[in-house]
Amino acid sequence: PPPVASKVAGVLLDAGYVYRSSLIHIQRSDLASLNISPPHRNTLFNKLQLQEHQPPLRIIEKEQDDEVLKRAGEALEALVIKHRIIEDKGRPKRTLSYVSKSHAFSTVITKKRITFGHEFFFSLESPIETTAFDENGPAITADENKDHHPYFLHEIKKLIDSAQLALFPIRQQLFWTKSDHWLRLDDGISAGVEPDFCTTDHVSGEPLVASADGVKLPISKYDVTIAMEQKKGFADSDQIEMVDYGERILCIQQGRQMAFTALFHCSHDDKTIRWAKTTAVDGEFVTKITKPASLKPKQDGQRQLLMMLSKTSRELGRDFPKFDQTECSEKLTVLYQVGEGATSTVYCAKLGELEGVAKVMKNGFEDLASHEKRILDHLELAGVPGLMRITKVSHGVLFFNKLLQPFTGTFTVNQVADILDCLEQSHTCSVVHRDIRPE
Repeated sequence: PPPVASKVAGVLLDAGYVYRSSLIHIQRSDLASLNISPPHRNTLFNKLQLQEHQPPLRIIEKEQDDEVLKRAGEALEALVIKHRIIEDKGRPKRTLSYVSKSHAFSTVITKKRITFGHEFFFSLESPIETTAFDENGPAITADENKDHHPYFLHEIKKLIDSAQLALFPIRQQLFWTKSDHWLRLDDGISAGVEPDFCTTDHVSGEPLVASADGVKLPISKYDVTIAMEQKKGFADSDQIEMVDYGERILCIQQGRQMAFTALFHCSHDDKTIRWAKTTAVDGEFVTKITKPASLKPKQDGQRQLLMMLSKTSRELGRDFPKFDQTECSEKLTVLYQVGEGATSTVYCAKLGELEGVAKVMKNGFEDLASHEKRILDHLELAGVPGLMRITKVSHGVLFFNKLLQPFTGTFTVNQVADILDCLEQSHTCSVVHRDIRPE
């Protein structure tokens, strides 16, 4: 695919070489024959910095510069693995609501992928005393971005303030997110509407509700717990948008089993909300939508909104950690879970633009992260080769700069010797592994 081809070209150039002309000679005429759109062809051509009828910029024989080729090969392999994850993760086909809302809506109804009139998905607490959503909302003719969204932000802030006075826990942070295509999929599909609001776990000192002064996005689309869409009025086909958000979240956050979304409107005295729960069943997305409920004080819709804001992301299906990064300036983005052990959970992640894994210690074992980093720093200072670079992100969270792939096949004598050599060097530094498993 063009994006991958372009990245491959960039990796080759970054490594300082292109293929020898005796093997491959790329010209514009060659690229023109490929099934790549002209803009991507030009990007690929320019990244390789090739000119028509001229040899490649640099020729590197494998024997002369094996280390350069090795680094490039590792980068290309990582790129292929990343692309394979996107292609082979077996996700169901999305509804693609941006093609035609009415057509998509009728399709999911015909295929029985969406059902209506469900009860709310959680037990409700007693209502709290509040004036939130008591005042009339904007007129249906008012501007959505200038009037309707600020009204919702103002009223939900009043609701949260009242909840905190009543000692009702609020664990979700609300963002005003209608901007560009920030919730796009990793396979390049950037079309489609974006949710007006979304929530994430609240882990920092920032306000629980975004300011009405301007749009603010979460740190990462992998952090999103709930996506919410506000309309000036209600039409049946609008429901497909919250269905699409749920499907997109499940596609993006690999390993997540369910996603919650909402559709609501606050025009004049009509303030109503619906909730959707999207899951993957037998290779298809299936969505349940609740009965409409009022957002007015002490009404079920307001109690439902409070209940969703009181839940942790784990309780709402997003079982990926979000960190208050106190010890690292680079942004850590969790992509998907790799594995889990007795003391920690490991996720494929990015630290800035660097791909690797995040090791998140479980409750009660957070101090082991600092201990592990001290040991690895000690081995590095002692000159033990082949260690992964390690960064402490926050208390109990480490980032390693490589995602190791499971070994398949039979160990050779040389590989066993390498392992023993590593252990011997560690032992000379007074470090014992304690978890070698010959099986």
